Amino acid sequence: VRASVFCSCSSPMFMVASIGGVMMNSPLFGLCLTVVHILSLFIVGIIFSFYKRKEKPCTIKNSSSSKTDSLFYESVFSSVNSTLLVGGIITLFYVFIEILLNNNLLDLPITVFSSIFGNHDLGKGLVLGFFESTRGLKALSNGGITLLTLPVCGVICGFGGLSVITQSVTFLKI
Repeated sequence: VRASVFCSCSSPMFMVASIGGVMMNSPLFGLCLTVVHILSLFIVGIIFSFYKRKEKPCTIKNSSSSKTDSLFYESVFSSVNSTLLVGGIITLFYVFIEILLNNNLLDLPITVFSSIFGNHDLGKGLVLGFFESTRGLKALSNGGITLLTLPVCGVICGFGGLSVITQSVTFLKI
């Protein structure tokens, strides 16, 4: 469980190229976001180093009767299934967000956060980022770079949205 904290973090390439370069039109913004994200990962790592410290790490039992000839097939099959699962979850959340937007069910939270930030795009980005990070970041980028854009981007990248949490729970089988 402790290692899963690091498994759902955003990649530096995504933050510098996609968020900074493409969405915000500023690779420097993406680089600043990456530095903040990595520093927060170190802080979370230090905090989680004390979590369940006394538990022994799980060991993998190596049975001598396992067939190594099917190992390649099983690993490829498993990776394809994992990729389809992640893509399916992202698609499910994309459609879910569209349903909520089309039925005006997100108008109230978007209005509340927009009034708090004083910027409609920041409010919409944060609300959409609660469900799926890329969709929230894209909405956030429509407002350009303001004083609050970096912190809100950091929150969205750090949280990852319910989509990433669903993916993590699925793979951890909690």
